[in-house]
Amino acid sequence: MRKLFLYAAMILLMLSGVSQATLTTIGTASYDDGSGLKDYNLIWDDDNNGKSLVWLDYTNARASWQDQMTWASSLDTALSVTLNAGVSVTWTDSSWRLPNTVDGVDVYGYKGPDENGNYDYTWGYNLSNSEMGHLYYEELGNMGYYDTNGNYPQPGWGLNNTGDFKNLIASLYWSGTEYASVPSSAWFFYMGSGNQHNLNKTGNGYGLAVRSGQVSVSSVPVPGAIILLGAGLLWVAGLRGAAPVENFLGNGPLREHLRLTRRDMAVIVVIFPPGCSQTKRFAPRGFLLVCIRLRYGPCHPQGLIRQ
Repeated sequence: MRKLFLYAAMILLMLSGVSQATLTTIGTASYDDGSGLKDYNLIWDDDNNGKSLVWLDYTNARASWQDQMTWASSLDTALSVTLNAGVSVTWTDSSWRLPNTVDGVDVYGYKGPDENGNYDYTWGYNLSNSEMGHLYYEELGNMGYYDTNGNYPQPGWGLNNTGDFKNLIASLYWSGTEYASVPSSAWFFYMGSGNQHNLNKTGNGYGLAVRSGQVSVSSVPVPGAIILLGAGLLWVAGLRGAAPVENFLGNGPLREHLRLTRRDMAVIVVIFPPGCSQTKRFAPRGFLLVCIRLRYGPCHPQGLIRQ
């Protein structure tokens, strides 16, 4: 146990590593869809394929592609945005829109990216190069119906992790990208199984709005190391069966999705359970993954704890 505390202190000194993508609620937007004015979360995705995005946690009722495109663009005047204290956004999109998808020739696959992060297929499973695909697989840590070896159904597949989203539906969502080979069709993402494909624009699908923007957060006061140990890492050490941290991962591409957290005013300690998809990809069997992040800040994966 003493060794665990020594390693925990080391983790606190490593908070200046490379930023990792994470989802953070930065405010709310008031919107009336005809059922009355309600507040919906604005969720910042700080690295979605290299872009900073803000998602509106609202699912628009099923409609054709054109109707969803019209709905998304109408949000500029329909929303009243309230950001959390210390948060500001400089929008880089001219308006709210449907999420983008990488267009291309209709090629099926499931094996995921190659060693360079490229895909040789455009529809199927384990595609993270579209904005909704990245959200589903990388940010939320969900699994597709097919695994990367083509086995199906993959245990644990489906929209099981929704993070800060409260209104995602396990169904078909339109993207804003037309299918160039067949202009009467457009791309969609199926949140129920992780499938991406295209469909005639007259078909019905749900709408999810997103907007690119640079988010700035004023600095959050960070207590001293001793206070942090008491507020956060003592809780980590108290995990049943926890043994000393045995290896540090540096800053691998981990994602915050299934979380058991201890929160105080400034620090979140995130534990990635062994059964989640990202742990399976980046850690040996039987390990918990430790991530520390400042509230509203990037996530910094730091190490492993053997169960």
